[in-house]
Amino acid sequence: MKSLFVLLLASILTASVKAQELSFEQVTNYIKQNVTGRVMYPGDLDAYSRVKGYILKTINIQKNGTVELQTDQANDANHFKISFNIFDLVDKVDYPNGIRAYRYLVHFNGLNVSNGYGITFATDADAEKVARAFRYLKKVCVKEDDLFSKPTAEEAKPTLSRDETIIYINNLLHSASIHWLENIDYRNRPDIEKRGVDNYVSFKDRGLSYYEGNQTYTLSYHFWTGQVDGLYTFNEFYDKSIKFGADFSLNLLENTEITRSGNSRRLSVHSGKETLYVYVGDMTPKEIEKLKKAFTRLYELDKPGKDPFE
Repeated sequence: MKSLFVLLLASILTASVKAQELSFEQVTNYIKQNVTGRVMYPGDLDAYSRVKGYILKTINIQKNGTVELQTDQANDANHFKISFNIFDLVDKVDYPNGIRAYRYLVHFNGLNVSNGYGITFATDADAEKVARAFRYLKKVCVKEDDLFSKPTAEEAKPTLSRDETIIYINNLLHSASIHWLENIDYRNRPDIEKRGVDNYVSFKDRGLSYYEGNQTYTLSYHFWTGQVDGLYTFNEFYDKSIKFGADFSLNLLENTEITRSGNSRRLSVHSGKETLYVYVGDMTPKEIEKLKKAFTRLYELDKPGKDPFE
């Protein structure tokens, strides 16, 4: 007898659980039956204009969660439709799953439905039931993977154009602080040698450019030393050009024979008989790596014999 009672109880519980597991068709039919023909009023939540209502003529729901509400205005041609995906609604404390029943209204939160139109019902209870149905819709719909929702293999490669890469390089250079103390007197000034000379390089008003005619890159920068006896010992603008060839190479040079002390790092961009010395100053290792990748990108764009469609 006891085992029969347990079996009967288990059957009742199983039937109860199955009764709550609704199908996609059951949920969508319930929503359509209870929403079609309702009035929608324009305005934000808590501030709806009751002057002109729009009759909800049809509602279409797809298995991927797309919901389309089509309205009809009996007195004029101001019809409109709202389309959104149930998976794109934004969950909030007062919007469970992005849906709220409030003062005879069902209102949605997210995308183009947050500020716009609410569906009106005769009672708060009716509104709450439809809100529950919309929330349940997430359980019976299947969220589709967008074609590009996941990274593609090509994204691992640089995709910037030449102009975009040059702008990227210049942005890095313009933000660099390039300064070091040099203890060598290349001007035969013993007084300077004893005191040391502050050296500066600036790309702020200049930088890298490209000339299409001969496919040449030009790096322009301002170089000057600190004041000695109120005078600058050296103050000039430099322009150095290079055309990338097959022997392109990059090297980071630190504390070279030209500047034997202080922070004097330079990125050597070499190709053919020419070398661009790009002062990287106080750039972080991460910024220097970005600069290397950007110059490599320019070389890839101009690589000799490269097929433009490969």
